[in-house]
Amino acid sequence: MKRILNIISIAAILFIAFADNAYAQNCDVPVSVMIINAEDMDASSVDILKNRLSDVVSKQGLIANLDYSQFFVGAKINVLDKQIVNGPPAQVVTSYGLNIYVADYNNQKIFSSVFLELKGVGQNQIKSLNSALSKVTPANAKITSAIDQGKKQIVQYFNAKYKEILAKADRAAKLNKHAEAVALCASIPECSVGGQEATKKAMEYYEKYRDELNTYLLNEAKAAWVGSQNEEGAMYAAELLSGVDPKSSSYGAAQKLMSEIQGQIRKDIDFEKKEKYNTEIGVEKLRIDAVKAVGVAYGNGQQPSTTNLAWVR
Repeated sequence: MKRILNIISIAAILFIAFADNAYAQNCDVPVSVMIINAEDMDASSVDILKNRLSDVVSKQGLIANLDYSQFFVGAKINVLDKQIVNGPPAQVVTSYGLNIYVADYNNQKIFSSVFLELKGVGQNQIKSLNSALSKVTPANAKITSAIDQGKKQIVQYFNAKYKEILAKADRAAKLNKHAEAVALCASIPECSVGGQEATKKAMEYYEKYRDELNTYLLNEAKAAWVGSQNEEGAMYAAELLSGVDPKSSSYGAAQKLMSEIQGQIRKDIDFEKKEKYNTEIGVEKLRIDAVKAVGVAYGNGQQPSTTNLAWVR
């Protein structure tokens, strides 16, 4: 197993969640966002389309933070018509056809799709395309409707399959693959039929995984602080330490290290000692965030069995 599923990624996810006080909605559905014909596009255009699509997806209650997922929102764009308008300066006026899909990668099934015709104008082909992509926004009702429909289909999938997923998680746990077990449970949306049961099982598996995870976080923080005993090193160590569970065996040592860092830097560094995290509700919330972070890190560590997307039309 990759060393505890890229623990630094887990810590970063936790740190961001705590710092922003951003509690997830009850029906967050993790997906990946991909540009299906990225090889035909300039890198800047790929980034623009992916970022804009991720923004739309996030505002529809899907979590677009996975590099690979069984479920994805994909986009494919093609040129429909192009004209050169004489200048100066000359302008490239292009009509594009944009297909957006919500689909199941493993079962090669499209849940929903939408086709949009976009027009772009620019001094070259790339600028013309980027101009067209500016119209991909959360305000576009056709896009949001398709994504919402696809999200409902994903939830229905979990309604039908959650018992199989939980059984797979149980088998993984019996093989001491606790991170995989946590990730499988965390993949089931809280709003689905098996959501509450999945959360309960994920917490059970996390308890077994917790000390391994938190020991690694503590050791990484120690190494970061020893390597850079300055404000930058202190903030990075604090980022790691903020993910340490208050009920883990590493918590006391984590507090001690943070006190040492604060004493030398002479700056108040938030180590999640706020009152809200000292309550039972706060501690429970921290664990739920940790479970979700494990799920994200595990998902990002997976590789698709095939890169064939020819079935997406």
